[in-house]
Amino acid sequence: MKLKILQFIRNLNRKLGNPAKTILFRYLRIYLRHYFFVKPNLLSQLKLKSQINVSNKLGENRKKILIPMIESSHYQFYHLLGLSKALQLRGADVKVLICDSFLNGCELKSVTTSKVDPCFNCRFNREKTLPLYNLDFIKLSEYISNEEIETIRANSKKLAKKIPKEMIYKEIDIIPMINESVTRYFYGGTSNHNREVVMPVIASHIESAMIGVSVATKIFSDWKPDIVFSNMS
Repeated sequence: MKLKILQFIRNLNRKLGNPAKTILFRYLRIYLRHYFFVKPNLLSQLKLKSQINVSNKLGENRKKILIPMIESSHYQFYHLLGLSKALQLRGADVKVLICDSFLNGCELKSVTTSKVDPCFNCRFNREKTLPLYNLDFIKLSEYISNEEIETIRANSKKLAKKIPKEMIYKEIDIIPMINESVTRYFYGGTSNHNREVVMPVIASHIESAMIGVSVATKIFSDWKPDIVFSNMS
């Protein structure tokens, strides 16, 4: 049965020519993969014969561990969630930070990405895969008020017109991360595109940088994690 499903996906891939930008293919691929491969395997692996939970014994000595995963479409998110679950079972107080389609500028979006629902894969995994782990997931949107996001977006559009060499936002220079993100978005070919194309991209990454710093500031102020653990900086 599984071999037939894999063959079906491959044949559909060939017929559509450019499946990455075909919403029907994207949906079928991730839906079939999840329900016939990912979910059964995870349910089996996460059904532990003996729980290791020692949180009650640790009491106040429990380590607070923040895992800023944000993206939930790259295959490495399975690694992070596996380690998160292992830490939780061993008594750590674990929070996993994810994006809920909140960032206009993010690593998944680029000049080659489909403009049709670019958040689809992340959203599907957030709704279908992440709950299987039974972890404490927190969302970016929970830490930003409507008033704050409106101010951030207005400032981002203004700053995009002329980016300074340095911009300190909540004690952090966000210019390096913005420049790197925009370069990555265009695969180094920013000069190949006109101003009307580049400006909104710059603004979106200024916005994302400000949101990231604001959320991090609030989490560290309110929750005070002992450890921040992730697969990339």
